[in-house]
Amino acid sequence: MEAEPHKEPDGADETEEIRQARIFKHAYPIPKASGISGGKEDLPVNEMKYDEDACPVHLLPVTPMWQIAEVFGYGAKKYAVNSYRRGDRKSVPYMRTMGSVLRHCFKWIAGEEKDPDTGLSHLAHAATQLMILMEHSANGTSEDDRFITEEEKRPWN
Repeated sequence: MEAEPHKEPDGADETEEIRQARIFKHAYPIPKASGISGGKEDLPVNEMKYDEDACPVHLLPVTPMWQIAEVFGYGAKKYAVNSYRRGDRKSVPYMRTMGSVLRHCFKWIAGEEKDPDTGLSHLAHAATQLMILMEHSANGTSEDDRFITEEEKRPWN
């Protein structure tokens, strides 16, 4: 016997079982198909999607990500699509990329919102360069030329 439907504040009806699964297990019901599933009229509503361990990409802020994509697009036109991903491109060391990050940050700190060459946000340029640096660091596709001192000489240790 099915549990009594629970009325959500937004008006959506759901069984108590589904509500408990949604609240306590971070599971969400897969909606029923309505004649669009190749002849199968209805899929069981109790099938659940367990995605609590999924990367929460939906939390990324849209406007900054859009601005970063614009900078990547500018770079693709100026250099080549995905040029920063080439494994044979060891010619851009980490610190040169970090220098670009810092220059864009310093310009922004000094009050300049947009890069005069591109008309795009200095912060988006800095974020783009950080993403490229992260890609290089993760994949070893660039020279790691950081000057790393002994741990005991680092002021934060």
